Formats: sequence, C-alpha cells, structure tokens
Amino acid sequence: MFRRILVVLEDAPSQHCVFNTALRFARANQAQLCLVDLRTNPAAIAHSLAEMAIGLGIQVDISELSEKTEQALIRTARNWYADLIVIGHALHPTLSPILPCTVLIVQQEQEHTISMTMQLRPQVPDGAVRNRLERLLDLTPSS
Repeated sequence: MFRRILVVLEDAPSQHCVFNTALRFARANQAQLCLVDLRTNPAAIAHSLAEMAIGLGIQVDISELSEKTEQALIRTARNWYADLIVIGHALHPTLSPILPCTVLIVQQEQEHTISMTMQLRPQVPDGAVRNRLERLLDLTPSS
C-alpha cells in the first residue's frame, strides 16, 4: 500500500492531526516517513516528532527545503519516491497534473472532528483508488 509517506509540517491548527494520521498509516503499512518542515519559524519539533516515530519502530527522514513552496514540496516528494503526501491543506489545483503521488489532506474542523480529502494523481487507476480509500477508511477511527 503506502510505503513512503511524506508528512508536511506547517503553521496550521491541524498540524498534530496531520502527523498523527501519517503516523497511524506508517504503523499500519510498515512505511517510512519523511518529515518536511514548511513552517515560517522552524523549531526542533520535526526532530522531536521524528524521535517519537523512531520510538515506534518507524524509519524517518527529515527534509529541509531551501524554498518553502508547493513546487519544492512536489520535487521533494518525487525525488524521495513518496507514495503519499499527508498535508493540512489542498495543493494548488494547477499542480494536480504533476503530482507524483496521492495527497491526503487532513484538517481538524472541531476538537473531535477531523476531515480527510484526497487529491489523486491522474495516473491512478480506479481500482487502485478504491482499494486505497477502503484501506484509509479501515485505519480511520470512527469516534
């Protein structure tokens, strides 16, 4: 399923949901994580999140971008061979044709409500999309 999950750390209220969702998928799929910090004032949080994931037996890379743009993010995902990008907002629609993988948008709407939306890369066949969505739903807590 998903073996290489790129996690985007941003200045967003749903940041913890983004990381926790990616962590859950990584554990379920025995996947590797790559943390990309796009925050305006990066701190040591990427390293502490990496340590948390490593403590759970997950292999983690940290990628620092010289340009904090969506295009640089896509280049990083392509170069790292990501299967999935987990992020807190939708990428700009003009980038859809060049997405190297599926994008999972995780947003915390209220304290106990999380919404997830997928931007699918154009080359994904319908059967693969259905299988991935079913797997995501299996991993998503109902409460």
